[in-house]
Amino acid sequence: MSELRNWPIPATVVEGDRQGSGAHVQYWLARGAIESLGALPGPLRRTFTQVLARLATRVLARPSSNARKYLSSAYGPTLAPARREELVRAAWRFLALSALEFPRAAARIGREGDLRSFDVHMTKEVEQVLAAKRGALIVAAHLGEVELAPAALARVGFDPFYVVSRPPRNRPLSRYAQRQRERLGYRLIPRHGAFDLIPKILAAGGSVGMLLDQRARGRTVTAPFFGRPAACERSPGILARRGGVPIVVIACVRQSHTSRLALTFPRVFTPEELRGKDPQEIAQLLNREFEQLILAYPEQYLWLHDRFRESGSADRASKRKSGGTAAQSPSALP
Repeated sequence: MSELRNWPIPATVVEGDRQGSGAHVQYWLARGAIESLGALPGPLRRTFTQVLARLATRVLARPSSNARKYLSSAYGPTLAPARREELVRAAWRFLALSALEFPRAAARIGREGDLRSFDVHMTKEVEQVLAAKRGALIVAAHLGEVELAPAALARVGFDPFYVVSRPPRNRPLSRYAQRQRERLGYRLIPRHGAFDLIPKILAAGGSVGMLLDQRARGRTVTAPFFGRPAACERSPGILARRGGVPIVVIACVRQSHTSRLALTFPRVFTPEELRGKDPQEIAQLLNREFEQLILAYPEQYLWLHDRFRESGSADRASKRKSGGTAAQSPSALP
């Protein structure tokens, strides 16, 4: 199906830099574990991820500590310690469950070729965006099934659809991940250099997806996130204003009463709304939308990220390594 589309830019390999025999061993171990554990019956798979989450909470101290601090910022002193620990475990469990179930879910959705695995809650504003055929920036948080959301977006009409990706460091694993993702009907573009590629996609009527809730690097803007100053990407505001395209906030979450996924469009920021706003103001608007979504589905959010840590030295190293492109690279869908 993807071969028949008119893709504005050529297919790009988005790969990690770690290779050699060690990387291949790591790749086969990881792939074997994911595929074998993912093939377990549903009840056994859920039990395994619950045990794994409890173990990770105790053994992987740093990301678990990040989650506790993040949750304290989001909920304040009203969050009971027991509930906080429950949400830390939920973050680990959801991360593991999504990784184990992705290959089979991707294969199924690829075979279906339609939206039967999704409940799409379309709004009039989104219908207007699709009818205009001007392309859009699709933004999301690390919430719910971000790996599967692009399949639904491409099928509802955001087509051709690209996703900004920061690949795993392991090169064979990154190539495997790209094959799995692109079989769903969209393509990846690399994080570094995306600032130059995205305008070409938007000008051709295509759409681009990116995640914007994690700590940005390079040239950033500062905007409140759950009441605390946070480094945020400036590129979405710049790209949307230059391209005259809307920014569409989306979420793709699991539903408790069905195996189908719910694709929602909480907010559309039109070019007219964005006109006159600087990147910092736009980041603040997007953060408010993300906050509401995260608090609506806290068990499906990646609380493990160190959202508020200063990272000046890491940014400088990243810019030196990439020749300065990191300053204008939007964050990636994983």
